[in-house]
Amino acid sequence: MAIKDIKKCPFCGSYAKLRKKNRTVINGQTVRNTYIYCPICDSRGGRVLYKDFDTSDEAEQEAKNLWNRRKLI
Repeated sequence: MAIKDIKKCPFCGSYAKLRKKNRTVINGQTVRNTYIYCPICDSRGGRVLYKDFDTSDEAEQEAKNLWNRRKLI
């Protein structure tokens, strides 16, 4: 996923990044997941499980969509 497809952090304005995690334990089960995060202020978008999508590209696109919909309140 290109950095240009990911909006800047709504809290500090830094460039956000895609993180892929292979060993996260959720409800006692090890799962692969991805999310967008800000390396400066550590804010994060919603976690997306790869197993819920047909391809890893679809999962990563959903993580991007969740991040890009965020707004400051």
